Amino acid sequence: MLDRIIFAVRKLGQAIPWGYAFRTVLPFLLFVALATSAAAKFMGQRAIVEMESVGEQRMALYASSLRNAVRRHDYLPVILARHPDVIGLLDKPSDRSLQDRVNRLLEWINREAGSADLYVLDASGTTIAASNWQDRGSFVGNSYAFRPYFDDALTTGVGRFYGVGVTTGMAGYFLASKALNHVTRPGVVVAKLDFTRLEADWIFAAEGVMLTDAFGVVFLSSHAQWKYRAIRSLAPEVRERMNSHRQYGDSSIEPFGPADLASADSARRIRIFSQGREKPMIHQSLSMPEFGWTLHYLSDFARVRRHESAGAMAALVAALMCAISVLALQQRRRASRLQKEIHASLEKLVAERTVELNSSNVRLVEESAERRRAALELEHKQDELVQAGKLAAVGQLSAAIAHEINQPLAALQTYVASARVLLDRGKLDDVRSSFERVGELVSRISATTHHLKVFARRSNFSSDPVSLQDAVYRVLRLVETRIRRERITVLNDVNGSATVAAEAIRLEQVVLNLVGNAFDAMAGCPRRELLIRTERRGQFWALHVNDSGTGIDPRFTPQLFTPFATTKPVGKGLGLGLSLSRSIITAFGGTIEVESNRESGTTFTITLPALNFSAAESDGDRDV
Repeated sequence: MLDRIIFAVRKLGQAIPWGYAFRTVLPFLLFVALATSAAAKFMGQRAIVEMESVGEQRMALYASSLRNAVRRHDYLPVILARHPDVIGLLDKPSDRSLQDRVNRLLEWINREAGSADLYVLDASGTTIAASNWQDRGSFVGNSYAFRPYFDDALTTGVGRFYGVGVTTGMAGYFLASKALNHVTRPGVVVAKLDFTRLEADWIFAAEGVMLTDAFGVVFLSSHAQWKYRAIRSLAPEVRERMNSHRQYGDSSIEPFGPADLASADSARRIRIFSQGREKPMIHQSLSMPEFGWTLHYLSDFARVRRHESAGAMAALVAALMCAISVLALQQRRRASRLQKEIHASLEKLVAERTVELNSSNVRLVEESAERRRAALELEHKQDELVQAGKLAAVGQLSAAIAHEINQPLAALQTYVASARVLLDRGKLDDVRSSFERVGELVSRISATTHHLKVFARRSNFSSDPVSLQDAVYRVLRLVETRIRRERITVLNDVNGSATVAAEAIRLEQVVLNLVGNAFDAMAGCPRRELLIRTERRGQFWALHVNDSGTGIDPRFTPQLFTPFATTKPVGKGLGLGLSLSRSIITAFGGTIEVESNRESGTTFTITLPALNFSAAESDGDRDV
């Protein structure tokens, strides 16, 4: 693509005089530079807005998952603090029978509720009963008075704390509740929750997510290298407090990196270290005040760069297309002016020679010589006129070729993006399949450009047996991502024996254009249904493409197949698709028709010569 743009620029420079270049081309180049810069900035800002919107949605989802994980278990310490056996054990901690009953009760409830651990602390903070009473690392007999949730529960009735377990070494969220009806000998019931599965979901999603406590320490993260790191420098008293509570075990809690996330706005660009190198990221945060936590979401800034590059390239291609179109128009005007000059010169020459013949027969030989010279000059001028016409045709075909390869290029971008995601997930077979499809699409683009001469010489059109079912199937494979994204129902009722005389690549281009127009027509409609079916009409096969859109204005139908005529908004299409489709179908000896109304949508019908085979006709539908 870039080689073709460079070639077009060179040809444009050779065809434009220097004086004209200073008066027109230089301002045009300045306009192109401004346009590409504006387009890149616009696409970059648009990408940032989309990423911020996605980030807000993802943070809301992750925050909801965290809250649900806590709410599923926050009732456990409250209910157990009221249980008669727990209250009785706090009154009589030396009662072995009662202790055994409470241990078994905690073990059963812990298993059924899906919590990590349940245990009861007496007034001194010593564990007198636990759900893991039978394990080698049982909590029974251990003192946890140094944990802040113990003092908070005794003082306020409720305690909350996230930290690494001093006995098991496993991190978790501790919910504590003071045992009721005990004044002289109070106690605390504690439930420990495990967020390991929640963190595993974050890692599987392959997104930049992390959760920090009130001091900015990351304790849950989708990246292992971010965990137990501080997003800002910790004050000495904070480190002393964490060490006294043994909150994060032996972790040193080093600073996170050069970016100070804690002082960031709700969404801003930052730079952090990831996988051993510094990367630009977009940072968003969501406060969870009920826990004293902050949820952070980091998006890769490389996506913004890709959108900026795409916007600049699109603006550059559009500007070059405009320049080529203007040059072709000027060549056409120059050819028309040259033709008028030739006609005027010829008429004047004939009049002069006629007068001389009537005045003198002596000058007959000289008249013949003059006519021979005039004929040679006319032939030379006609050759120049033909060459000018060829240049004008090349200018028109350049716009058509650019339009025809636009849809395969979009499909290429989709398969490459899918391959990147599959590669990140380690699905190598699916990646290999995606790149095989990319190879097919590259071959299709190469074949499309190869057919440049075919458009000029209709006699060279090949006519081979083409299966309508295979052609429709390949087209639907190209747009399957859009079908899923826009939730379009496709009804594929193509006869398996429908074989026509055509060229596979060009026929697929026509079907792809009709399917793409149908998708655009159904945008915003509550019912999105596409029906593709075949019908035998004597010696022809008819292929119907029907959508459930709003239909086409009847006043626009007569000019629907006219070049550059389109009902789409500015920037959504050039109006060349249907014109090229009619040219292709006509070259195959077929027809293309349209029928549209507000109730049943729009139906395009392609009719092509049928090829008869001995195999019995049967419906062999393929699902998308």
